Amino acid sequence: TVSMSIIFRISSHYLLSGGNDGSSQFNSILSFNKTEESWQPAGQMTVERSHHTVEKIEDIGQHCP
Repeated sequence: TVSMSIIFRISSHYLLSGGNDGSSQFNSILSFNKTEESWQPAGQMTVERSHHTVEKIEDIGQHCP
């Protein structure tokens, strides 16, 4: 069982990031596949995380020149 993950929406996509299973933290990012009704791999974070947050950024250009 994974806990302390974050589920967030970008456009029409639902993503889940990080979490832990009680002994290890995860760096995985999963995307929900509506057709198959299952979570599919969508990427990895550079660092394992749990108990983290997500913030909406209006202008990403300020952070990624």
